Amino acid sequence: MDLLSWPVPEGITFRVKVIKMKMKIDFETSFGKAEGTRVITVAEAGGCKGFGEAPAEAEPLYSGEFVDSVVAFAKLVIPKIKMVEDVNGLLKVLNSYRGNNFAKSMIEYSVLTLLSCLRKESLVKAVGGRKIKIPVQESIGIVKDEDELVAWAERALEWGARRLKVKIKPGWDVEPVRALKREFPGVPVLADANGAYDPLKDVHWEYLSKVASYADALEQPFPPHEVAFSAKLASSEGIEVILDESLEEPERVAELAYLSEGVGAPLGVNLKPPRFGGLVKSVETVELIIENELPFFIGGMLETAVGRSLNMTVASLARGNLEPSDFSPEDHLFERGLAKDPFEVKCGFVEVRDSPGLLFEIDEDYLDSVTVSEVVL
Repeated sequence: MDLLSWPVPEGITFRVKVIKMKMKIDFETSFGKAEGTRVITVAEAGGCKGFGEAPAEAEPLYSGEFVDSVVAFAKLVIPKIKMVEDVNGLLKVLNSYRGNNFAKSMIEYSVLTLLSCLRKESLVKAVGGRKIKIPVQESIGIVKDEDELVAWAERALEWGARRLKVKIKPGWDVEPVRALKREFPGVPVLADANGAYDPLKDVHWEYLSKVASYADALEQPFPPHEVAFSAKLASSEGIEVILDESLEEPERVAELAYLSEGVGAPLGVNLKPPRFGGLVKSVETVELIIENELPFFIGGMLETAVGRSLNMTVASLARGNLEPSDFSPEDHLFERGLAKDPFEVKCGFVEVRDSPGLLFEIDEDYLDSVTVSEVVL
C-alpha cells in the first residue's frame, strides 16, 4: 500500500477525549448493558483534523480493554508517535506493543485520516477499496420478552435491514430465534452468543443444537479460545458458525481457513477493524478472507460516526463475499449522533463514501458537549 510511505508531519496535536453518548435504546448482551462510553482521539496539523475511535466501555467486560486502559496507552505511545517520519514508522511503534488493539486502531486511524485530509487523497482509494453498496443487518439486544423483540425487529425491517442478528445467552436463546423465524419467515436470522456457552456442559450443546434448528447462522457460541469446539458445532449441525471474539489478528483468520477446510465446517468471519488493531491490519485480513473464500461481514461495537468511517473503509474492500453488516443508522443507537452528514440506508444498503479524511463531517461542538474528560498530547 502506498499509504505506508506517507510522511507524518511534525507538530501534530492529539486530543484524547473520553465521551459519553446518550443511548436511544437499551442494548444488552450476555455480558451486560452498553453505557455509551467511548474514547475519541482528534489529531490536528496544517489546518486538517483526523479522528479515531476506541469502542471501549468503562469496565473490561466485553474486551480486556476499557476506557482507562485506552487513555493510559495513548499517553504512553503518542509522544513516540510524534517522532516518526512516515506511516511505516507509526506502525512500527504501535506493533512494538502487545495487545491494546482498540487503542492502536484509534491512534492509527486518527493519523491516517489526518494525512488523508492533508494530502486530499481518499483512504478508500489508497487501500484499493471501491464505492460498493454494503448490505445492512440489525443487531437486536437481549430484551425482556418476545413482544419487545418482535417490535424491535419490525422497526429494523421498516428501515430496510436485510438480516436480523439477535443476541442470545443460556435461558434466552431458542425462544427469541424461534419467534423471529415465526414472525418473519423470509428474513435470515443470525444468533449471536458472544461466547456465553460452555463447551464442557452438555446442556449448552443441547441449547445450541435447538437454536441451530431455527437460525440461519450462529456467531461466537463459545469463549474466544475455544475455536475447535466452534468448528465441531458447525460440522455437527451443518450450520455456518461465525467467529468474532476469537479473531484478533490476520494469522487467526488463516488458521480459521485451515480449520474450515480440514473438518468441512462452514466457518465465517465477523471482522471488527478495532479488534484487529486498525485499518492496515484489517486490509491484510480481508485479503486473507478473499483468498480463502471465507464468508464475512463487518461487525460493529456501537461506534459513533468516527468508528463507522473506519468500518466503511474496510467494507469497501469486499469482492462479492460480504454478508449483511452492522451499519444500522447512527441515530437509531444514540439520542444524537456525531455526524452532521450521516449515511442513509436505502433498500437495505449503505453506499460507501470515498472522500478524503474522515468519511463524515463531525459536529465538533456536540463532540465537546459529550466529552467528560480530555488529555492534550
